[in-house]
Amino acid sequence: MSHHWTRRQWLVTTSTAVVGNCLVGSVPVRAVEAPTAPVAIARCQRYGPELLPTMERMFDQLGGIERLVKGKTVALKLNLTGSPDYRLGYLPVGLAQWVHPNVIGTLVHLLDKAGAHRIRLLESPWPTAEPLEEYMLQANWEPRNFLGAARCVEFENTNFLGRGKQYSRFRVPGKSLMFPAYDLNHSYEDCDVFVSVAKLKEHLTAGVTLSMKNC
Repeated sequence: MSHHWTRRQWLVTTSTAVVGNCLVGSVPVRAVEAPTAPVAIARCQRYGPELLPTMERMFDQLGGIERLVKGKTVALKLNLTGSPDYRLGYLPVGLAQWVHPNVIGTLVHLLDKAGAHRIRLLESPWPTAEPLEEYMLQANWEPRNFLGAARCVEFENTNFLGRGKQYSRFRVPGKSLMFPAYDLNHSYEDCDVFVSVAKLKEHLTAGVTLSMKNC
């Protein structure tokens, strides 16, 4: 006999099962402690002028970013999932499935202000090898806004070789489960600092995509 479960029912049932499995004789099983790092959280109602002071304050709360990026090449992995012509009603992509362009521009400005030598905007936009700038233009973005936010900004479509002559090979540490190494665009190796820019959004298959990003 088959049953159709809603996503909410599935989450409630599985989470209850997980909690039950973690209890042995009413004594919680101690989890392995994960490494910790400072986290900054702030509310910003709009993507307007208030975005800059909000992000500045958050970076200050983390201890500043100058020590991390000064004189270095910083790679920003953008979150531009889905075609530029996808729409959630009448909303532009920056208010739906893509990271907002003002977040990118503000981040680029603050990295430049902190002394970053070079800032690369990276993304693998759908199955295309066209320049990343062209992909942005299809969403009515103006790539020159990002170029004007810092002294040295570059774009790279990381689907293929891009401006590189060969791929960089990243070996899996320890014992690999499937492949011992992966060949990726050179930009993921040719950087001193890697930042993956988050986008909190819903997903057709997974429900809610909580894009946790690291730097």
